[in-house]
Amino acid sequence: MKVLKQPFILFFIAGVKPTPEELKAVSLIQGRIGMRNASRVNPEDKAEPCDGVAGSVPEGFYRKLPTADEAIARFRKSVEDAANLVGDKPAPKPKTPPKPEADKKDGDKTPAGFDNLPGGDGKPPAWGSPPAKK
Repeated sequence: MKVLKQPFILFFIAGVKPTPEELKAVSLIQGRIGMRNASRVNPEDKAEPCDGVAGSVPEGFYRKLPTADEAIARFRKSVEDAANLVGDKPAPKPKTPPKPEADKKDGDKTPAGFDNLPGGDGKPPAWGSPPAKK
């Protein structure tokens, strides 16, 4: 089964501390958020894995990634697709077990399946009873 996780969004801020405007923008994003200082990102370094970016996105690889809105829209679509799969096929019909009465002969009081027991009397063994004598 596919695990649906909220998208991870990298939110780039313009300095060491986020501004009030940046904090407000972060609060509107529905997903997991990692805040990064855009001035400390080296375009030649390996990019941090994420689903989308927002804020003051630095030059380089991060500009090619989806925006936060695109990543969240893709996540919502995958949730809708998963929800549409629920109940898509009817449950299989159970196989009907054979009726025990079909094994009995007319007038036979022996429960079905117990006529070949070692005791030979056709009665099911009781718990804790000694083994049948031959």
